[in-house]
This record gives sequence, structure tokens and C-alpha cells, in this order.
Amino acid sequence: MCNRVTLEYKLAELEKHHHKLDESIKRGYTNYLDDAHLGKMKQEKLFIKRQIEELKVKLADPILDILR
Repeated sequence: MCNRVTLEYKLAELEKHHHKLDESIKRGYTNYLDDAHLGKMKQEKLFIKRQIEELKVKLADPILDILR
């Protein structure tokens, strides 16, 4: 079972990756990047966003503190 520190670390890493993807997408628009490539990056960004939201729900669970 994962502990809070592990989940917080994973959350931080996912948020960093999400931010980097966001920046890449913005650069892609300004540099007229291929629509298919932008679409793939947007799908990956959405997938990561969902993972972030799931981790936030887990971290909000008071049971997690009890399991320390």
C-alpha cells in the first residue's frame, strides 16, 4: 500500500509533467505544429490530469492518515 509521502511525490511529478506538456502545446500552436501531434499531446495531458485528480481524491481520504 502507498503511503502519503509516496502519493504526494507522485502528484508533484505528474503536475510537473502536466505543466511541461501545457508549455509544449502552447509552443506547438505558435510554431504551427502538426494537428495530429498536438492532438496526441492534448490526449496525454488529459490522461495526466485525470491521474492528478485521482491522486488528489486519495490524498483527501482521512483513512490514508490512519494507515501511516
